[in-house]
Amino acid sequence: RYGIQQSSGDRIVVMDTDFNHSPTNIPQMVELLDEYELVIGSRFVKGGGMEDRKRYIFSLVYNWFIQLVLWDGIRDSLSGFFAMRRQALFSLDLAVIFRGYGEYFIRLTYIAFRQKLKIVEVPVFYTLRQHGFSKSRFGSMLHDYTSTTLSLRFTKFGQNLIE
Repeated sequence: RYGIQQSSGDRIVVMDTDFNHSPTNIPQMVELLDEYELVIGSRFVKGGGMEDRKRYIFSLVYNWFIQLVLWDGIRDSLSGFFAMRRQALFSLDLAVIFRGYGEYFIRLTYIAFRQKLKIVEVPVFYTLRQHGFSKSRFGSMLHDYTSTTLSLRFTKFGQNLIE
């Protein structure tokens, strides 16, 4: 959140710094902001994918769960790779969205969808991490993602975010 708040451009791109997300996708994503307010780099649209087959299958299945619960039409609610118009992003409550670890992206995509922002997903291919290692712990990540998804759909907190 700090980096977003310190940015000055009218278009903002967020990506992983370990190059799991490829910078080569950025020009297309930024160009699409002429027509859309949120551009998501998606592994699960035609042409997208992931080198790590096990993680790909888990992410695909978990994204199906998110779609089933939230009915937001987003195919990759776990991507975390996105470009967004500054005005659209700052119209949302950043303090509510950008907390926790990766579950922020579930909140961002759901709230953007419910606020009727123009959203498109573009294919991206995740390669193996080039630098560093994952700091996420599977059990706690699964718990956080699940509780976030369910709370958005079934609690007053989630409903208040979109009213």
